[in-house]
Amino acid sequence: MKPKAYRKRRASIVAELGLTDRQYYFWRIHPDIIKLKTDLSRRWFADDIPDILEAMKREAIKGDTNAAKVFLEYVSEWRTEDEKDKVPVVINKNTLNIYIKELRSKDL
Repeated sequence: MKPKAYRKRRASIVAELGLTDRQYYFWRIHPDIIKLKTDLSRRWFADDIPDILEAMKREAIKGDTNAAKVFLEYVSEWRTEDEKDKVPVVINKNTLNIYIKELRSKDL
């Protein structure tokens, strides 16, 4: 997905596609459209992802729990299809701190 400043505005999209506001809203929340937007975003920023992950890892190692959470959530998306069917584990702050300590002790 393009950065917000480069995206078309809702009014121009609705006019261009000949949609009503209601149709546009329902398209935006449709699971297939959301998946498509996610896939397009990943392709758009594919070259930047390794740099961003490395920066998040560095911040997580420094103790930033938010960076650790985002890093671990992204890494969890690399699971196999069988693993995706499992119920996700809720990561609390104490668990994040344990992961941060483990990250500090390893060279990823």
